[in-house]
Amino acid sequence: MISTKHLFAPILKSGLVLSLALGASTAVFAKHGGIERLAEKLNLTNEQVTAIEALRGDGDRDSKRDARRQQREEIRQLIESGQVDAAATLAGNAASERVYKMAEKRTAMAEILTPEQLAQWDALKESRGRGKGKGHHGRRGHDGDQGYQ
Repeated sequence: MISTKHLFAPILKSGLVLSLALGASTAVFAKHGGIERLAEKLNLTNEQVTAIEALRGDGDRDSKRDARRQQREEIRQLIESGQVDAAATLAGNAASERVYKMAEKRTAMAEILTPEQLAQWDALKESRGRGKGKGHHGRRGHDGDQGYQ
């Protein structure tokens, strides 16, 4: 008999991967220099910087993180108690909400940036390996070495 834990682990992992990927829309400039680095890379105007900062500052990060943790715990408890359909519904609703929020932020960024800047922003996100399951540096170190040679 297959345990519930093994049966639904891929569902939970895909939800985690989705939530990480969705955070990439604004997270590309949250690290390694913040908005200043993005402003430099995309040659942003002061007005664009202000608009992007307002877009990013739309809530308390700690409370959002805590809410996501609580929701993951609720999903885990539902699965462990055998309420798999309820867990799947909760996880699906949360993923849908994150997709819509990501699309809203993407639309807002498209209104702030020029088409050229938007293309550069997409390239920056892609160059960081977002959405590819590689993590920050994948299997390579900062200097590009494979690390397992």
